[in-house]
Amino acid sequence: MREKISTKTKGVIVKKSDILAGNTYSNGKEGKRSISERKVLAIGTAKEYRASHDQSEHEPSLRYLQVKGRFSGKEFNLSLESFASWAKKIIDQ
Repeated sequence: MREKISTKTKGVIVKKSDILAGNTYSNGKEGKRSISERKVLAIGTAKEYRASHDQSEHEPSLRYLQVKGRFSGKEFNLSLESFASWAKKIIDQ
């Protein structure tokens, strides 16, 4: 079952095809403890940017920099599908 989108972000959808290296995305939440922004550094396959051992090495994945929120300044890997699910709006293109 998919998590419900809050009314503040309802209707805002970021598709996998919308995600590009160099762009910054937000989870659409506000407030010091809830806000999260991530800048996509690179997009490739799980062979290059594996986020989980369960991923196929050919699955699209990416590397991002946490810009705002918990773990700001750190880099992480994530599957493209998971990132698209998390992202609610494009901040900077």
